[in-house]
Amino acid sequence: MPTSDELMRLARACASRITPPRKSRQFPSFSEVEEQCEEEYEELLGVLHDDEIYQPADLSVQEQLVEAIRAALPEIRHVLLEDLVDNQAAQVWLQQEGAFHLGMAVGLKLAAGGSAIPDDDEPVDPDELEIEDVLRFGKRGDDEDGGDGT
Repeated sequence: MPTSDELMRLARACASRITPPRKSRQFPSFSEVEEQCEEEYEELLGVLHDDEIYQPADLSVQEQLVEAIRAALPEIRHVLLEDLVDNQAAQVWLQQEGAFHLGMAVGLKLAAGGSAIPDDDEPVDPDELEIEDVLRFGKRGDDEDGGDGT
């Protein structure tokens, strides 16, 4: 799976295409962002889709499954399938909207704290990453039961 830094670099390429709003408290919608950086966004989705976790997320396969289920159902039950498909699409949109707005809020907080996306040629120190993880999440094995599973 691509690292978070790799995904952030792709997302930064997308964000660099966005025309910032004129007012500092006016944020673009997901649709506006997607429209302004369509190619870069598709590249980001492509990288995610290439990962084995997300490869099964194929719209054409989903459409084939829906058609196979529709063919197996009596016509009177087709409305149930359409309701399921519509509900699933709404759920995906809801999650996408939530993730977009959460990402905007987290990005603003990180930017306010001085965080930045590393440049492609910026060296990554694994020891520094480990120290950061320990500070944020505790040592590996540190949990309520002392890390020994009891």
